[in-house]
Amino acid sequence: MNLDNISQIVINIIFVYSFIMIFYFSYVIGTVKKSFKMQINVLVDDIFSDFKETISDSLQGQDKTTIFAIKESIDLIVQKYEPQLVTLDTKFYNKLNSIRNSFIYTSYGLIIYILFVAGLLYYFKNYNIFNMISNSFLAVLFVIIFEFLIINMITSQYISIDPSKIKKDLYKRIYDLL
Repeated sequence: MNLDNISQIVINIIFVYSFIMIFYFSYVIGTVKKSFKMQINVLVDDIFSDFKETISDSLQGQDKTTIFAIKESIDLIVQKYEPQLVTLDTKFYNKLNSIRNSFIYTSYGLIIYILFVAGLLYYFKNYNIFNMISNSFLAVLFVIIFEFLIINMITSQYISIDPSKIKKDLYKRIYDLL
């Protein structure tokens, strides 16, 4: 292998690595998060639609103290878990931001390093580094298109939560509780 081939391989690897890191932290995380929230909303809506009619019929004719007691119990449950969710979200996003920043700085550092080395090779060895960088950019462009399509196809089709199983388990536990 000669210096041109090695340079091309290194430049391709660094550009693809940098793109994947930046793409992951700027696009993929948000897309997956939206997909997950959508799945949670679908599940909650599905469960609630089952309960809505049944609970409305069951509570018909009940006195206000029974309904108030049920609402109060639900409020206590929500209040119990709300601080935990906020704490977990804060810790998660702080850690994610720390990781993202280190990868982004690493990526920028590698790109600057490659441009510096490319300049040195061009100046001292008269290598056609600009052609290598443009070829690497074309490779990254194909990776961008491929990653974008795959991520969007996966997140729009992938269901990580089986609503039927969760509903069955939830209803069974409620039934066992009563």
